[in-house]
Amino acid sequence: MQLLKTKLIIVLGVEVIIIASSLLWGGCIPLPQPPHYPPQTALVHMTMDPAMTYRYVYANMVQFGGTITSHDEQMHALSAEVHNAVTMRVLIQPEGTGSQIAIYGSIMPNKVVVGDFDEVSTFATLLQGGH
Repeated sequence: MQLLKTKLIIVLGVEVIIIASSLLWGGCIPLPQPPHYPPQTALVHMTMDPAMTYRYVYANMVQFGGTITSHDEQMHALSAEVHNAVTMRVLIQPEGTGSQIAIYGSIMPNKVVVGDFDEVSTFATLLQGGH
């Protein structure tokens, strides 16, 4: 067996994390696999019309800490990055005399979640708290 000194570096986006500097007896260190989080969805119903609901959702997304990456007031849709790790898309559609808000969230590529992936459900709860 040969004694090897290695340094393992993982690059996640622009962040470089040095995991370990260690002595090994030949072979490789098996890399831990990050947990897989499937995309999440939530539906919220509001009594406001779609235009008013869109403005309400936009303001709450900013308050929630989201960075708006695209928005279309005419289509009542927006996308945002939340906590530098989650992409959220929101679509508002008319429903009866009010609106239905569809919230879609997924982990961004090359990102690892620390804790729970609960941004979609937390944002849905925030929206329901106002109405």
